[in-house]
Amino acid sequence: MLDSTAPDGVRAAAQGFDLRKTLFLVSSKSGGTTEVDAFYRYFRGKVDGGASFVAITDADTPLQKRPSRKGSGGRSSTLPTSGAATAR
Repeated sequence: MLDSTAPDGVRAAAQGFDLRKTLFLVSSKSGGTTEVDAFYRYFRGKVDGGASFVAITDADTPLQKRPSRKGSGGRSSTLPTSGAATAR
């Protein structure tokens, strides 16, 4: 789980993971949270394709409207809390 945008902390959080085998949950109720967008862009730049990213947000938000991988269905979900978590 990332809760700081400090560059050293973000780099350290990625250590020990095979990013190609990591599922990234990108969660933002508003879909426009700057920190969540920064995390998304950083890790998306480290892996090819978008198959390993799942967005959790309200409908009609900037995050929900991002281009998705063809055939992904474009579904969205709403949760009462928001954050970002990684799964090993």
